[in-house]
Amino acid sequence: MKKTIFVSIIFVIVAVFALADTTFQLFEVPTAYSVGVNHGDLRVWTNFNNIKFKGVLSPVQNLDLGLFILGTKEALYPDASVKWNFMQETKDTPAAAIGVGTDAIYAVMSKNFNPQGLKGHLGLGAGDLAIVFAGIDYDIPVGQGVPKVKLIAEINNSFSFGAVAAMTPAVDMSIFVKDFNKLNLGASFKFRY
Repeated sequence: MKKTIFVSIIFVIVAVFALADTTFQLFEVPTAYSVGVNHGDLRVWTNFNNIKFKGVLSPVQNLDLGLFILGTKEALYPDASVKWNFMQETKDTPAAAIGVGTDAIYAVMSKNFNPQGLKGHLGLGAGDLAIVFAGIDYDIPVGQGVPKVKLIAEINNSFSFGAVAAMTPAVDMSIFVKDFNKLNLGASFKFRY
């Protein structure tokens, strides 16, 4: 009961003070996109057995620095990462990035396939990432006054799918299912510094 209350409080705090999600990462799969120079992104999500926090800053163009903390009943596990978006997306070519973290190394390409917002992501990884990982995301067209919703599916050692809703231009809430049996809830916000 205490754990549920703690997770709920963290979820609400992040949701209330949060500022909009970027596509630097799907749920667990990285993309080739950067959060943008002088921008940051904070995320929190839980599957009710653990809680994860991730913060990403981009101090210079096309370079993201990340800090990740996984909290379990037993301990906290920190992780740091760096991602360099070395090739920008054009009409004919995908964006490309390489990244390294405490527990993973990867190369990934991302491409926007149409103006309506269908993006594909394909990468090679090691460590916590599968040798080959992939994902797609699609922005559902909605009318004004309705939260924007992005559908996401990814494969990275398991299959995950879900949705991210932009509750305001500043706040995103997410729900996804991993391995068809693990429900995850999350929130994220974007900020400028």
